[in-house]
Amino acid sequence: MIKNSSFLLLIIIFFLQKVYSQNDIPLGTWRSHTSYSDAKLVEKAGDNIYCASGQGLFSYSLEYNDIEVYSKLNDLSDASVAALAYSANYNTLVIGYANGNIDLFTEDEIINVRLIINSDFRDKSINNVFVNGQYAYICTAFGVAVYDFANEEIKETYSELGNGGEEIEVYDGAISGDSIYLATAEGVISASLSENTNRLDYTNWNNIFPDNQLDIQQIETFKSNVYFTVEDEGLYEYNQSVAVQLEIAQGLFYNSLSSTENYLFLSVEGMLYQIDTDGNTEVIETDLLLNPQGVTEDEEGNLYIADNSNGLLQMANNTINSITPAGIGEAEVSILSDAGNRILAFQAAFTESSYNPLNNLGSFSEFTEGGWKVYSADENLNATLLPEVTDLYSTTYNFNDNKIYIASFGNNILQWDLATDSITKLQNTPFLASGFQGEISGVSIDANGKLWVTVYGVSSSSPSVFLLNEGQWNSFSVSENVGRYPLGIISDDFGNVWIKLSTGLIIMDETGSYAYLNANSSINPLPNSEVLSMANDKEGQVWIGTAEGVIEFFATSVDNIKQETVSASPVYESYLLLKDYEVTAIAIDGANRKWFGTKNGLWLFNDDGTELVEFYDEDNSPLFSSNILDVAIEDETGEVFIATDEGLLSYRGFATEASLNYDQAKIFPNPVREDFDGYISISGLSYNASVKITDISGKLIWDTVANGGTANWDARNYNGEKAKTGIYLVYVASESGEDVFQGKIAVIE
Repeated sequence: MIKNSSFLLLIIIFFLQKVYSQNDIPLGTWRSHTSYSDAKLVEKAGDNIYCASGQGLFSYSLEYNDIEVYSKLNDLSDASVAALAYSANYNTLVIGYANGNIDLFTEDEIINVRLIINSDFRDKSINNVFVNGQYAYICTAFGVAVYDFANEEIKETYSELGNGGEEIEVYDGAISGDSIYLATAEGVISASLSENTNRLDYTNWNNIFPDNQLDIQQIETFKSNVYFTVEDEGLYEYNQSVAVQLEIAQGLFYNSLSSTENYLFLSVEGMLYQIDTDGNTEVIETDLLLNPQGVTEDEEGNLYIADNSNGLLQMANNTINSITPAGIGEAEVSILSDAGNRILAFQAAFTESSYNPLNNLGSFSEFTEGGWKVYSADENLNATLLPEVTDLYSTTYNFNDNKIYIASFGNNILQWDLATDSITKLQNTPFLASGFQGEISGVSIDANGKLWVTVYGVSSSSPSVFLLNEGQWNSFSVSENVGRYPLGIISDDFGNVWIKLSTGLIIMDETGSYAYLNANSSINPLPNSEVLSMANDKEGQVWIGTAEGVIEFFATSVDNIKQETVSASPVYESYLLLKDYEVTAIAIDGANRKWFGTKNGLWLFNDDGTELVEFYDEDNSPLFSSNILDVAIEDETGEVFIATDEGLLSYRGFATEASLNYDQAKIFPNPVREDFDGYISISGLSYNASVKITDISGKLIWDTVANGGTANWDARNYNGEKAKTGIYLVYVASESGEDVFQGKIAVIE
């Protein structure tokens, strides 16, 4: 009997592994979504090559030829790596972060050093790190901090090194002979490393290039000489007495200066200058070498190049290959969309303060079960090719024709036919006509399936709102001058659109009738006139995030808003909801709960905004930063995607969109392994479905109600005891009792 039960358990486990081997993550867990293509730093450390991109870090094993990714979620103490340096004596990789934090990466552990980030200096940002003997020299905005590996302390700090003892920024440094050289905001300065020299005294530092007081940002030692770059001039060699300009790469912008035992490397856009020990120069140019940054070399003479467009490149035997992990295409995600229940990620489309187009070739990434799929109008990238557009920005989904519309701040609109997976430009629009003034700032499909478009920066006599109605474009003007500057648009359930302005808010219907609201409106005033975010919830109420909190609208028409009080700010702990916070993003999950992104963290409230469910910031969670730029939710899984100013990551939430039936019901993870200590999700359920879990004999173990379309179980009974090895039965019924679902969960202790 026991043998038969064990055999049955194995069969069910095998079956469940086949069915549920999808790209899900357990409830309550996080994952990062990083671009590794914008590589900027590379460092050889023992048998590994470490490479840092704008928001990620990974290593390439020279012994095993495999890649390992590191992030704040699993290993690192922070995000935004700004410097890498390796100490062979102490077998330690120094990781410096932009905010002043430091990790020491050894074979056995990662040690966090917070001596700089916890210091009293105003600007603690790290620019570079270089190692000599038992010391790591950390170049910062305030000077140089000298870390002692042996004594695990900051030995001394060189600040106020400028003329007259003023504080100056140090960008880089090098050691040659018995002297230290620093590239600073006032040129190259040097001091003796003798124990008799007080390097804390600025008068003991000499400027070796006194005729040039410009920023010197790159400096390196090679062949016992010191090399540095002067912007728009060239590469200089200093031989302990005089600085001589070399006749290479003159008048260019220099990305980096690095050296190995055999070569000095100067990186410029599109090429790499390689100088050997005899002074011979070779120029390296290949199709993959678009924007090289740092360079290192292994024992076999293979080069490893951090390229800001193509990631980590390996040059061996006159061939060059990318050895970069897969990731999202956008290095800096500012905008998220869940149009058509597809998570799309976009980079910024315009400058933050002046709203000028950035004129970047249009691109975005789509999150799929296999990871991220990249779309781009740039033919040089390994991506699905888009029509030629720039600055993609706003999206909307039309359920009538199963199309996603994507607008560019460059006045094009793409239509993505999901049935045929084809993306084309929308034709015959007024926005590309000769002399048209303004930039498309938003698109939205209303409750009747009609396409609305807003245009930013139109002339005083021109319309800023457009409606595509049965093939004809209608346009509407707003008498208030601020109506010329709309920055986004959403639709409600009643055929109205809500338009975010540079100051205030407009609600408009398809006749062009509108109401204008700001903080001074006599009826339905906003908490603040600066509107930052908008969302339409599951019950038809519109939520508006401002620079001073949140307001909720219960309106069905423009006349409601003009004539009645149809708004309220929810109250939480006796205060208006988030009244002291800039609410930069709002997303609604499957249980109609509200996710609010602010510049101080991410908040999850219940459906009416009166009860705090969760709060996350960079200190109590894996969030890379507390500054939230945007939030979007994948309804089927409940995964919440969060764009911060330091990178993109996601959190598997506990609520999903409810289903009309149980055709897509699934249980994850299943089987439940012995090392699992989280929540099991039962998703694809109807709203508020009843869920009961029994053992194989029918004894009730647990019961609950679905949160939206998902129920969760922590694999424990009512007494908190962990479930024993075996098969557990799941019984689900809708509120009406008409729809039912049965499933099985395999638990392994």
